[in-house]
Amino acid sequence: MPICRVSWEMLPALILLPASACSQTSVSPVVLYGNVDVALGGFQRAVSGEDLRHRLTKLESGVFSGSYLGIRGQEVLPDGGRIFFKLEATIAVDTGAATPDFWGRTSEVGVVNDAGTWTVGNSLSLSFRGNLANSPFTVFRPWGLVGVTNFGAFQRDTLTYVSPVLAGFQASVQHGLSEEPGGEALRAVQGSYARGAWTLVGTYTAGAGRRLWQWGGAYRFQGTRWFAQLAQADSARDEERGQHAQVSVRLPLSERLALQAAWMHAHWHDGTTRDTVVLVYEHGLTVRSSAYAGGIWQARRGAGARSDLGRSGLLGVRLRF
Repeated sequence: MPICRVSWEMLPALILLPASACSQTSVSPVVLYGNVDVALGGFQRAVSGEDLRHRLTKLESGVFSGSYLGIRGQEVLPDGGRIFFKLEATIAVDTGAATPDFWGRTSEVGVVNDAGTWTVGNSLSLSFRGNLANSPFTVFRPWGLVGVTNFGAFQRDTLTYVSPVLAGFQASVQHGLSEEPGGEALRAVQGSYARGAWTLVGTYTAGAGRRLWQWGGAYRFQGTRWFAQLAQADSARDEERGQHAQVSVRLPLSERLALQAAWMHAHWHDGTTRDTVVLVYEHGLTVRSSAYAGGIWQARRGAGARSDLGRSGLLGVRLRF
């Protein structure tokens, strides 16, 4: 009689399987993973799009690297490829709440083989993939550095293809289904080239009357990471039209200490501008955990209006598992 070996990482799989499955077939390991990130600080930034004079002392979840819970698993196909799934949910550590669409961060199924990787479901948009793969900053908010886009971070009802790397080149295509009568589907293409410590990436995204061009470059050497990007956003809405630029760097100071800094500039069609500067000092506690202290300075200037300056400071901790 076959024996089913169970570890705690496999508990999500056992919940999803029928009771007889354990005796009928071997269960491939299902991995439970995620990140817990929470910070205490005084946050001063735009509230309801008005100004930067509001300051709140509060706990904030997902400040440095996002808080989420995920499970993933895979099976080997007869041809040597793999079929896999990934489910991720955003978690608010400060309140214990999850997003209403629980698996709204990622929920996809895919196949990978020598011809590339295909996925379907709710997937990370190409406009964010290029940033997350190269930028030292890996969150969408409140830093506001990765999210240089007028499209969402995650795209529902999408089909995505990522090619194998050939002589340093890689191409990706993403198509999102509107699933509404008369709706406009999302379309995105991305190309990247990597050689040695350098990576160049360009992305074009269009849909729902909006277009976004992104051009970026990254450099990595012995723990040091640099990233720079220019972006152009076009839309029928003036508040979404504009140019963006960002530069970020991670400098290791020792085996456990690192300094991260970033600057982002945004200029919209109506003449409004916003400059954001971030400085973060991180101290590694263990291989998977760290404590950090950071500051955020944000200046916004409106067309014909006064300027607002926001300053935020925080202390936080994060643990990856």
